[in-house]
Amino acid sequence: MARGFHLSVRGNRRFRQRSNGRGNGWLRILVALLLVVGVRYLYRQRVVPVATVDTAIEQENEVVDSLFSLGDAVYIRIVSAVIPGLRDVSQLSVPEGDAASSADKVLQGVVLRDLRDPKTIMFAQIPYLGIVPELLINKPNNGQTTTTPKITIPIRDELTGEGKVLIYHTHATESFVPSSGKAFISTDLTMTIAQLGEELADVLQRQYHIPVIHNKQIHDVPRTGAYEKALPTLEQLLTTYQDTELVVDLHRDGVAKEVTTATINGQATGRILFVVGTRYPNWEANLEKAQYLHNVLEQIAPGVSRGIRERPLVYNQNLHSGSLLIELGGYQNSLEEVRRTLPILAEALSQLYKSGQ
Repeated sequence: MARGFHLSVRGNRRFRQRSNGRGNGWLRILVALLLVVGVRYLYRQRVVPVATVDTAIEQENEVVDSLFSLGDAVYIRIVSAVIPGLRDVSQLSVPEGDAASSADKVLQGVVLRDLRDPKTIMFAQIPYLGIVPELLINKPNNGQTTTTPKITIPIRDELTGEGKVLIYHTHATESFVPSSGKAFISTDLTMTIAQLGEELADVLQRQYHIPVIHNKQIHDVPRTGAYEKALPTLEQLLTTYQDTELVVDLHRDGVAKEVTTATINGQATGRILFVVGTRYPNWEANLEKAQYLHNVLEQIAPGVSRGIRERPLVYNQNLHSGSLLIELGGYQNSLEEVRRTLPILAEALSQLYKSGQ
C-alpha cells in the first residue's frame, strides 16, 4: 500500500511538471507568432510608406467599429493592413430587422468567422498556395476547368458596339522589373500595367469595334486601402456609362516568372490568371464569365491561362455582374513578354462580349 501511495504522489508531481512545461511551450509559440506578425507589419510599412490617415479612412474605421466588437474591430484593422480588399468584406451592408434575409445574416456572420481561420489568412497572403488545385484555384485539367459555365447564349452574328467595356486599375503603378527596374512606378504609367490597359483598349476598339472606356487613375499610392480608394472611381464610371457590359480590373501578378510565363509560338508570353471574389451576393455570375474566358483562352493558346482563383473577398466585384479581375503576367516578366498576351486576351474578351453572357 505504501509503495502504491508513493507512486501516486510521484505521478502527480510529474503531471504538474509536464503541465508547466507545456504552458511554457505555448507561451513561447505565442511570443513567436506575435514577433512574426510584428516583423511582417513593420516590413510592409518599410517597403510601402504609409500616408497620414485622412478623414475618409477614419470614417471607414468608424463603420468597421460599428459592425464588430472592439476586439474584432482591432483584429480587422490589423489584418486588413496586409490583405488588400479586406475592409470591403467588413463593410458589407446588411439590412436590419425583418428586412434582412437569412442569407444576408449568414453572409455577415461568416465574415469574421472565416477570418479567424488561419487558412484564410495564409491563402490570401501566400500566392503559391493557390497553385495547389485542392485549395483555392480551379486548376485546368487537360484544358478544362473543374466547372463549365452554366449559361451559354448564342453568339450574335455581328458586333453592334452596344454596351461598353470598362478597363481600370486598382493597382495602376504595378510595373515589370526587367523593363522598368522597379516593381512599382507612379511617375511613368507607360511602364506599368496601365500602359497595357491602354493597348488592350486600343485592340478591342480597332480590331473588334467594341467601345472601351479606359481609366488610368492611380489608387495604390500608398498601396494600403487601394480597393477602398478605387470604389468611388468605379461607382462614378458605372453611373456615367450605364450601358457597361464588362468591367475589367487589370493587374500584374507578384509571383515567380516560372508561374507567370508560357511559351506561345516559340516566344515567352505572360500568362493570365482570373481572380473571383466570393463574399457578395450572386458572385457566381462573375465566376461564369471567368470560366468562359478560360475555356476560350485554352482554345486560342493552350497554357496561356493559369485558371481561376476564388478568394473570400469582394474586390469591388459586387458592383457589376460582369466584373473581371485579371492578373496579366508578373513582376519578373518584361513589358514585351506581357504585351504578347494582349491579342490573345482581346480575342477572348471579344468572344465573351459577343456571347451576351
